[in-house]
Amino acid sequence: MRLRGRFALWFSVAALVPIVLAALVTREFLSRSYRADFEAREAFAKASVDREITRLRNSVGATIGAVASVRDDFVDDFIAGLLLNLEKGDGELLARHRREATRRGAIKMVGLGLDLFVVANDRDLVLVAPHNPS
Repeated sequence: MRLRGRFALWFSVAALVPIVLAALVTREFLSRSYRADFEAREAFAKASVDREITRLRNSVGATIGAVASVRDDFVDDFIAGLLLNLEKGDGELLARHRREATRRGAIKMVGLGLDLFVVANDRDLVLVAPHNPS
C-alpha cells in the first residue's frame, strides 16, 4: 500500500471515529431523555386515572348510600314502594310489582346517572335490575 492510500485510510478512520462516537452519545442522550419524558407522562396519567377512579367510587358510594339508607325521617320513594310491595307479597315481588319496580328502577337509575342498578334482598336474590331487563 502506498503512502497516499495509507493517508486516505487514516484520515477516513480519524473522521469516522468522532462521527460514530457522536452518533452513539446522541442516541444514548435522546433515549434517556425520551424515556424520562415517557415515565413522567406515564406517572401523571396513572395519577389522573387513580384520582378519577377514587372520585367515581366516592360519587357512586354516596349515591347508593343515599338511595339505600332507611332513616326514621326519610326513605327513598323507590325503595319505599319496593318495601311496600314486598310486604304485600310476603317477602316476594309479584309479577306486576316486579314490572313496575323495573320501570321505576330504570327511571331512578337514569336519574342518578348510574350504568348499573341492582336491588337484592337479604338472601342475595336480585329483586330489581333495570339495567338488565331479562
